[in-house]
Amino acid sequence: MWLVFLIPPFAALITSGQPLGLKLYGATLAIVFGIFYGFAFGSHSYYPRGWSVNRRFWSAFAVLLVIALAMYPALRVAVVCFTPYLVAFVSFLRPIPTIFRLVPFIIAVSSVGGIVLGLATPGSDTFTAESGAWLLMWTLATPLFIAALGVLNQREDSRRKLASELERSLEREKMATDVHDLLGHSLTIIKLKAEVAARYVDRDPARAAEEMRSVADIAKHSLEEVRATVTNSLSRDITTEISRARDALETAGVECTVVASSNVADPKLFAWVLREAVTNIVRHSGASACTITVEGNRLVVCDNGRGIAATETELSRSELSGNGLRGMRRRAEAVGAELTITTPDGGGTAITVSIPVGRVSSPTTPTTQTTPTVQQGGQP
Repeated sequence: MWLVFLIPPFAALITSGQPLGLKLYGATLAIVFGIFYGFAFGSHSYYPRGWSVNRRFWSAFAVLLVIALAMYPALRVAVVCFTPYLVAFVSFLRPIPTIFRLVPFIIAVSSVGGIVLGLATPGSDTFTAESGAWLLMWTLATPLFIAALGVLNQREDSRRKLASELERSLEREKMATDVHDLLGHSLTIIKLKAEVAARYVDRDPARAAEEMRSVADIAKHSLEEVRATVTNSLSRDITTEISRARDALETAGVECTVVASSNVADPKLFAWVLREAVTNIVRHSGASACTITVEGNRLVVCDNGRGIAATETELSRSELSGNGLRGMRRRAEAVGAELTITTPDGGGTAITVSIPVGRVSSPTTPTTQTTPTVQQGGQP
């Protein structure tokens, strides 16, 4: 696009009364300037190899300035038409603070120099004293416009880079949350089942073997889920998650009651929250009973354990509100849902996820029940 700025110098050469040899001299230097400018602009970040970026820039800038000044004998005052090139070289290759320092200096020197030369040679065939407005267009207006474009371009690049970094950061955070929720739950259940197997290995080998087979199945399934998380192909099924929640709670000796409705607003969100809530119950609550309620746009997981306040006295607040609870809140907020954690009057902890009615998606069928029902213990 910068080739357009070579038109005025060539036009000045053609219309000037300079000898042919001087015209060829000026045209040759103008072509050399354009070629070197394009090369330096495109290779400033890697060539010459082994040079710093600053050294490359200032070396190229000095060469361009020397070539431009060398054209003065042929172009006279029209040499100021190369000012936009120098300003563009600075504005698109240097940081914004450098632009604000260097561009005004270039414009000032070019404007003053052009006016002085124009006034000193009023009879010039190229420019006269009356051509001041046209002269200032090349030494002031056009360079300022190019500098503004350079600043805006750099700010837009910075915005895009920040947006890209933020997106990558959020993706890493999401993946970390997913892996935490997946492995935290699975490893907790594996630990419980391994302890059960160890207790029964002598008095009931068959039960111990069954528990260890279950451990192997959980480990295999967890590995598949982690792989699916990494490839972003993991899907959550609330029906399956309820079944796993029952199994985990019963392995921990917690009586499980499930109240499930057929219409669920966001099965994926409810599945993630249920998994993490059950993990926290097994690890921290000391509960003997848990009720899981899934009804349309609301999920409630309530236990009769020590409660959130009591748990805080035994665990650091950072541990209690670590990746698990932060992950639940983040998932809820991402879909416009509200997550609350309270201690009911009878004690324990109640985790509730509510989705606004206007955001409820089309009905799905998370359980095999078509009407609300209560199921105790056992597998569904």
